[in-house]
Amino acid sequence: MGENKKINLKAIFSSKKNIAIAIIVLIIICVSGFEYLKYDNNRYQTGQGLTNEQKRGNIEDLVKKEDYEGANILVENYYYYDENKENLHNYTYNIKMCKEKKLKSFDEVDKIKEDNKKALERVNEENIKKEYQDIVNGVNNKERELSRNELIDYINRYMNFSNKYKDRKDYYYGIVGNLVELKKEYCRRNSYIYDKEVIAYDKDMNTIPPKIGMTKAEVMAFTKYIKPSKTNKTTNAHGISEQCVYGNSYLYFDDGKLTSIQN
Repeated sequence: MGENKKINLKAIFSSKKNIAIAIIVLIIICVSGFEYLKYDNNRYQTGQGLTNEQKRGNIEDLVKKEDYEGANILVENYYYYDENKENLHNYTYNIKMCKEKKLKSFDEVDKIKEDNKKALERVNEENIKKEYQDIVNGVNNKERELSRNELIDYINRYMNFSNKYKDRKDYYYGIVGNLVELKKEYCRRNSYIYDKEVIAYDKDMNTIPPKIGMTKAEVMAFTKYIKPSKTNKTTNAHGISEQCVYGNSYLYFDDGKLTSIQN
């Protein structure tokens, strides 16, 4: 009997020991879980350790719940101290759009922005076409001959258009061709200038300095060197070389490209 009591006591103590261990383990798990929750909540609130996709997802989840104030708070927490304020401004705008238009995702906002961008590009393209066509139509007015001042005005308008839309290669060759024709007409009106062997140049006319590599047409179109008083041409095995004299200035062309300038 005494032996049985000893065994039972051992079992009891062993059981109590296991319970104690279980309780300690449970406490550790609870504390760890609480700390992880604190850590996870801190990541959520501050964005530290989150990818851009995760941040977007967190902000967008609040927008879907129509918690726009909470979404804006997250945006400020995530991006306020960024040197580049692009994300801060973009998300603030996206949240505003979602609120105003009752949208549930930023993809919908992105689509609206893309549609607006395309619409603006179409409007800008139409304005560019109209601006160019207005110059062309003005020059091609057959009712009367353009005056000297009008010629210079249209030359300057083409020059301004060319400077304004430097990357628009689709207009470039048209501009060069039209400027050459206007300059030729200008020269025809002022042919007496060449008899005196000086440059046909008007101080009111917009021009740019000649650049090595320009074609003869580009030189005439864009620079003050409109028409040479004399041209010396030589042909050899390598091609055609030209020396064009403009008063005291000499422009040298090889196969139609400007290669040297002497003043």
